[in-house]
Amino acid sequence: MCARTSFAGQASELFNGTTVRRGEVKLIPHDVGIRTGAVEILRDGTFRLQSGPVTNDDQSCFIFNEIYIEGGVRAPLGSIDVTNNRTIINTDDFYWRSPSAGDVRSLLASGLRSGKGIVSTFSDLEFGIGYATMARLNESGIFCGADSIVLKLSRIGDANLDGTVNAADVSVVRAAFGQHDTDWLSGDFDYTGTIDTVDFNVVAARIASPHVERIGAPVPEPTCTTALGLGAMILFRRRRSVA
Repeated sequence: MCARTSFAGQASELFNGTTVRRGEVKLIPHDVGIRTGAVEILRDGTFRLQSGPVTNDDQSCFIFNEIYIEGGVRAPLGSIDVTNNRTIINTDDFYWRSPSAGDVRSLLASGLRSGKGIVSTFSDLEFGIGYATMARLNESGIFCGADSIVLKLSRIGDANLDGTVNAADVSVVRAAFGQHDTDWLSGDFDYTGTIDTVDFNVVAARIASPHVERIGAPVPEPTCTTALGLGAMILFRRRRSVA
């Protein structure tokens, strides 16, 4: 492996990756462009990336070439916790268990609903996991193709990833409204792949109350039930996790 690995709970290391059977495994960043190879996560296992001193730091990104989580992408029984790291998931068909963009979206959606799948312990009412292909982000890499998925800790509602939620993000969501097979850059904040009223109301709520950022902070009443959207799901999941 290209990185040092520390173990907690029950785990065994493979020659080209890590199998997590129970407990958690932390991959410690220590070099530029860390690659993990294959990662296999079984029931109740968590592969947690150690948080870095700089959020989304390009100098210590993690690259997953292959991912297997017991239960599959729609009902995973284990988790990958990306914390605050810039993470790349290689979708190249060259690898046996290389997930598709749809698989990554499903794992993100499951993480949002149940805490199993792709998650971040840094997610709260203000931040979530933004996702898009390297091509959409105008990025390139030696070991990753244009269709590889980049995950970044992002402000919820910040479709253009400029660090703020404003009228520009409303315009992005309005332009993509009704589209399918989309990503965060089009306004897919709830990982359904479709830009709809939920996504639009997420942006509108953030503009109306930009300082809602701590868990349990008051949220303004929505104008309709769909305005609960992503914020409600995140709040519900986070409350359960600390209960």
